[in-house]
Amino acid sequence: MEQWKQDLIKQTKTNPVEKSFRVVCQYCGKNANLVGGDYIYPHRKDLFNKNFWQCANGHEESFVGCHPNSSTPLGCLANAELRRAKKETHAVFDFIWREKYSSRGAAYRWLAGALNIPVKDCHMGMFSVEQCKQAQLVALHELAYLRNARATGYTAELRKQTTEGDRNG
Repeated sequence: MEQWKQDLIKQTKTNPVEKSFRVVCQYCGKNANLVGGDYIYPHRKDLFNKNFWQCANGHEESFVGCHPNSSTPLGCLANAELRRAKKETHAVFDFIWREKYSSRGAAYRWLAGALNIPVKDCHMGMFSVEQCKQAQLVALHELAYLRNARATGYTAELRKQTTEGDRNG
């Protein structure tokens, strides 16, 4: 895993002091600034009170939202291409747990195994565009299997992964 991702995960998990985050842009290496939703989305009043991290370099809309009522980033800074990829990946993958084929946690453990990554690293907020594409592909394939199993009367369950990611949770 890239060092900037490791640093962000470490800060997110171990640093309860909100203002001490140092978020760095993965595209240019510059620090990011904490800004309000009114700055990122001036046309969306429903987002005005939310926090976002934006690259201080100001290039091509590189930003990430924060967990509710905090300055803890939801993942890495993302440009338009990466944000679109993450949104498309969630649109496919979330059906697995929303349609009750599994719990959300079990679905993420399954995805980690399918992508051969440790469970602790299976967070779409930290995925690259390529990882998003891989996740979409395996999720679409598994969702087709699950829907077919349910339609034919079989118990629809996620297929067991026996990869490194399943063991490294």
